[in-house]
Amino acid sequence: MTGSRIIRRVSGDDTLTQNPIAFAVDTARLCAAVFVQRGDGAVLLICRSGSWSMPGGRHELGESLRDTVVRNTREETGIAVHLSSLVGIFITAGRVIDETSNDKAGQECTIVYRAEPVAGEPTPSGNDRSEWVPVGGIADLPMDPGQRERLDWAVIQPEPHIDVSML
Repeated sequence: MTGSRIIRRVSGDDTLTQNPIAFAVDTARLCAAVFVQRGDGAVLLICRSGSWSMPGGRHELGESLRDTVVRNTREETGIAVHLSSLVGIFITAGRVIDETSNDKAGQECTIVYRAEPVAGEPTPSGNDRSEWVPVGGIADLPMDPGQRERLDWAVIQPEPHIDVSML
């Protein structure tokens, strides 16, 4: 999410058609993220600009979502992963992301996969750092509310999350 910031949060009960900032939204962003958990329960997380998150990133045209998340995880953490299941589909309804790099504002849809590590050790990428975090330490880490929702779901729920705003 480099170059992005939340510009306004509205009630979770609002739909885009009722949302007073809906007309400012001019793009949708498809992303993929991964919840990687070791056998000892520790979770692979990255820290970017003081905010923690699961590895992942924007989907690139011509790339499968699976390839997106495997590539981003390797680039951001040095860890190769095997995707095993779906954590869920999460929509940032009620949140608008300001794409400061291209003067666009939009909504984000993130597909989160569950994975096991298969090779590598956490290594820094640019100014980001990655590390294995014990599940009990996650609650104390600073992170975006949407990221926390996705991570909490992955830790607690065995069934995939399907955003109800999609139904």
